[in-house]
Amino acid sequence: DISAPRAPPPLSLRCEASPGGVSEASSRRKALGRAASLLLAAAWTREKAEARTGTELPENPYEAFPKVVFEEEKDGFDGVRSDVLALLREDRAFGPTLVRLGFHTSGTYDRVSRSGGSGRGTIRFQSEISHEANAGLKAALERLEPLKARHPDVSYGDLYTLAAAVAVEALGGPHVPWRGGRTDSLNPRDAAPDGRLPDPDRDYGDYQTRRTMRHLRDVFGRMGFNDQELVCLSGAHTVGQGHLEDSGFVGVWSEVPLRFDNAYFNILLQ
Repeated sequence: DISAPRAPPPLSLRCEASPGGVSEASSRRKALGRAASLLLAAAWTREKAEARTGTELPENPYEAFPKVVFEEEKDGFDGVRSDVLALLREDRAFGPTLVRLGFHTSGTYDRVSRSGGSGRGTIRFQSEISHEANAGLKAALERLEPLKARHPDVSYGDLYTLAAAVAVEALGGPHVPWRGGRTDSLNPRDAAPDGRLPDPDRDYGDYQTRRTMRHLRDVFGRMGFNDQELVCLSGAHTVGQGHLEDSGFVGVWSEVPLRFDNAYFNILLQ
């Protein structure tokens, strides 16, 4: 759904270990390429999940912010890309928020009913942005409004997903294939229903682990992803931090939360 109206070609992607880490190159590059196109994905409730580590924020967590040279794109969206990158230069911490926004506007997609997702830009409607899982994202929408005003022909659906793709690359991640063409809905009734995003706060009692796994498989399976893609997409939790005012949690996964790497997986394996 993120790559609407046409699916992009598969991206060659390998999950490699950083020095001293443990990881394995994937044998299913085509599947991971499709997952990379949805790398706007993994931030779901990042604030809640990252905060659970109890890791204290380092003194200067944003010391590494790579210089970005985007691959040349001749699709008419260069101005939007430049404006998003300008926002990130002003506020480096906005990058992970854009990644999270990209997933939250897209992660409500249902491949069976073909409802939800980023195609109609419905996360801007109050009935959707007010979902508990979207806490803290309304401010992100407001910060993107000046860009929408400067580029009125760009739909909200295109703006939100392109901003997320730019953020992934700006943080040092892969180039995310992206195509425009989404048409915004003008009807708030088209907003995605609540409950389609991962919910780390669910209490399953004695069956917590087993049912949490089932919950994640249900959420990602509804969008058409398998277990391998679910795990790969979850790696984007390596960026960002928890904010008390948004989620009630504070913390980060890695010591450099503005570097898109595989530290998240290495920490889990260790």
